[in-house]
Amino acid sequence: MLIDCLTVHNRMYVDDLKIYRKIETYEDCISLQDDPTAVSDWCYHNKLNINITKCNVVTFTKKKRPIQFDYTINETTLIRFSEIRDLGIIFDQKFSFVPHINKNRFGAKSLEVGRDLLSLKFLYNLLHGYIDCPRLIGSIDFHVPKQCSNQFFSLGTPKTISLVQLPIDICAPYCI
Repeated sequence: MLIDCLTVHNRMYVDDLKIYRKIETYEDCISLQDDPTAVSDWCYHNKLNINITKCNVVTFTKKKRPIQFDYTINETTLIRFSEIRDLGIIFDQKFSFVPHINKNRFGAKSLEVGRDLLSLKFLYNLLHGYIDCPRLIGSIDFHVPKQCSNQFFSLGTPKTISLVQLPIDICAPYCI
């Protein structure tokens, strides 16, 4: 079995293998290199291929100058990343999770931008009649700037009678 040839800490799940160890000396790096070599040998003897493009290295540390070592598989140096994505979580070298927090499901640069996008989506759905919850709509506190114009909200020419009955000119009553 593959697990029998590993000497350092490891985690396996289906076709995914992570090997790791605490690195304090150059000898620790050499010891860690033994396992990718053993995995490669095991795969060769079992007629399996390793997709080197999916293999990478990341060092998790708060040290300013960690020990640098070029790990290899089949004489190919593995690419070193400063952050990786695993099971949907972005891990950075310092385990700060800042890159993960700053990235949201819209691919926006920050959570603040993501909240703004969700607010715009909510406003769009509200103005287009996609939200049918009078209790929720009644609890919304609209804050409209004093310097407003009718250009803030534009639905174009109404195509149905229901759109004519919508309060499209929301901003006008609040302008001084």
